Amino acid sequence: MDEPLQTNFRWLRTGNEAFPAMLRLIEAAQQSVRLEMYIYSPAGPGDQVRDALVRAAQRGAQVRVLLDAVGSFGLASSFWKPLHDAGGKFRWFNPLKFGRMTYRNHRKLLVCDETTAVVGGFNIAPEYLGDGVTSGWRDLGIEIRGTLAAELAETFDHSFSRSDLELKPLQRFRRATSRATISAEGWRLLLSGPGRGYNFLKRTLATDLANAHTVRMICAYFLPTWRLRREIERVVRRGGRVQLLLAGKSDVRLSQLASRRLYQSLLKRGVEIYEYLPQVLHAKLMERWAYFLLARVDPWWARAWGRYRP
Repeated sequence: MDEPLQTNFRWLRTGNEAFPAMLRLIEAAQQSVRLEMYIYSPAGPGDQVRDALVRAAQRGAQVRVLLDAVGSFGLASSFWKPLHDAGGKFRWFNPLKFGRMTYRNHRKLLVCDETTAVVGGFNIAPEYLGDGVTSGWRDLGIEIRGTLAAELAETFDHSFSRSDLELKPLQRFRRATSRATISAEGWRLLLSGPGRGYNFLKRTLATDLANAHTVRMICAYFLPTWRLRREIERVVRRGGRVQLLLAGKSDVRLSQLASRRLYQSLLKRGVEIYEYLPQVLHAKLMERWAYFLLARVDPWWARAWGRYRP
């Protein structure tokens, strides 16, 4: 009996790293490919990814694609005809219908052969191409190899099986699907879905902050709950340090304005706030304790920050 693969990770620091990695994994897949996206554009990398998926289906792999109907609104279903002809499957998550527009799937996930996965903030669209400094949005992803990839494949299967269900008009107010799993290696996978109710991610963030002395957080859309904001302030009150890297340029101007309304209160309490200036920031990352992690992700992060001064 084969031993389970040990889980290991590799950072995908830019679109110039992420898209070639995704294409390479799809081209190497032999059994299955699962792709789940919020935004998928036919321009730029979209054609390349679609064609690679078609080739995977032609060589016998089971290929399934799930896209959010609002996030990928401009993409025609006919774009996937070559994949359908090759034996692959495509579905919209929550097809557009009045009264159900806000029940969305914002996940970005690629799983190949249930052994390798890519997760992160990258949608498949031209704006994500580049190095995040001279061109392209600044984002972050991670390539995962090992047993955790199989668990991510299960989460895709759940979303795919429910994608064509008739959702009720007030579905977004119903209880969300949220759970946490712990692998044999000790990795904790936090899963959530559209809706209300217990959120393992927010609860875990709050717990981590409550026990942290040093916090570094990158957030494209910084609108924390009252509890998270309180825990951030408490880190500083007990003598710790909190550094926030937020969007100096944003694709959602309203979110940026709402975030900046919190700046004065946080700055008064000793929280350090920086804004990323070269390009639109779309990355999300939080680390506590580990002073060195951001430098390992990309050494120029510190040089690219602009200290926010009210």
